Amino acid sequence: MRWDVGLPLLVSAYLISLALRVAQGSATVAITTTAGLLGPAVMAAEASPAQLALLIVAMGAGSFFASHVNDSGFWLVGGLLQVDTATNLRLWTVFTSVISLTAFAVTALLYLVV
Repeated sequence: MRWDVGLPLLVSAYLISLALRVAQGSATVAITTTAGLLGPAVMAAEASPAQLALLIVAMGAGSFFASHVNDSGFWLVGGLLQVDTATNLRLWTVFTSVISLTAFAVTALLYLVV
């Protein structure tokens, strides 16, 4: 049986996790759902232990993207910093997105090397 998701596995792991995170807010749910969805493809790919680790990091990076109003962490940070929602969207949401994209870029480079 062939498993093909149409994109490189690493990119799929990142994008699925990212989409789930933005849609429903929970990083934990985004990672575990992505792992469940991609499990058969990962098994079929016979990835090395290093590649498996990087796939997990890519899922984690995707799950950190765009923390916004449906994420409890968004409200925690806003409350601790004592900023209004608009300011928190400009600061925290952009910050988490930059971290996510940077983490994925580093992960992708490492994936090419291993």
